Amino acid sequence: MDNKSKQKVVGQSKSSNSESMDINGIIMEYKVQFISVVVLIFVAIVGYGIYSKYDSAQSEKLSAKIYSFTKGAYADYNAEKLQTPELMEKIFSLSEEVGSFVGLIPLIVEVSDKLIKQGKLDSARKLLEMGRERFLNENAYVKRFLLMRLAVVYEDLDRPSDAISVLEQINASSVKILEERVYFDLGRLYLKQGNKDKASVSLQHVVDNFASNDLAKIAALYLKKIGK
Repeated sequence: MDNKSKQKVVGQSKSSNSESMDINGIIMEYKVQFISVVVLIFVAIVGYGIYSKYDSAQSEKLSAKIYSFTKGAYADYNAEKLQTPELMEKIFSLSEEVGSFVGLIPLIVEVSDKLIKQGKLDSARKLLEMGRERFLNENAYVKRFLLMRLAVVYEDLDRPSDAISVLEQINASSVKILEERVYFDLGRLYLKQGNKDKASVSLQHVVDNFASNDLAKIAALYLKKIGK
């Protein structure tokens, strides 16, 4: 191989690596933004659910239990006075006390995010799975946001099959909030498993239906890599 050919190959390799790094960086940025958006919308929906499903006296009683937990056990955990197993035991005990009171959901999200930041992914998974089971019959919006968060944790735990299963369950819902994110993540995860056909369908859906969204641009890069 002559020098010009070598330079061309090296240049293509650098370009490919740079493109890959750009994609990964953008995905991580979107992951953080996605979580923040989910929590904000989540709290709004849950807040409505609290007052539409429970009378004020009952809501105040159950909310007081959750508030007491945040100022007690959770505050102790944040101050490093409580270990993770103890925190998990207390929050599961709290969930038994408040039942399916939707005011528990923002706490589940907040605590799971804290655990994820600390690298305690399995504890976050257990907490989110508990939320999924406890709020199985909750409205479709609440279920969607819990499942989307759980899918992120499964992926971080390197359990792509579980993440895909959750995302496919989300797609079966009539609620289509953040639909582009679900299809985009499905495309990435299908690709991780080597299923280029399913990956192409999901990513093409993002490109065709959400052209103005930045995720469509990243989806197009993935499709280019796949050869579609």
